[in-house]
Amino acid sequence: MGANEGWNENLDKLAQYLTDSDTLPALQEAILANLACWRRSQLPLVLFDDSSVTAAAQSQSSIGWKNILEGLLSSKWRQLQQ
Repeated sequence: MGANEGWNENLDKLAQYLTDSDTLPALQEAILANLACWRRSQLPLVLFDDSSVTAAAQSQSSIGWKNILEGLLSSKWRQLQQ
């Protein structure tokens, strides 16, 4: 129970950080949704309305969503944000 509360709290903090950092809403959605899927041991969501977001999500999936928590982000996220 405590782990879930901690996870949800930290995911909310991440969402706020992404908003405060002016992260594109489509990127925020893809990152947060896929982290939630990873936490529930579900397959990642890799199809999005924007093909660039889909490519970034697929790229992250290939290196793993846990890695994003450890600072190993796909370079495609940065390319999209810029």
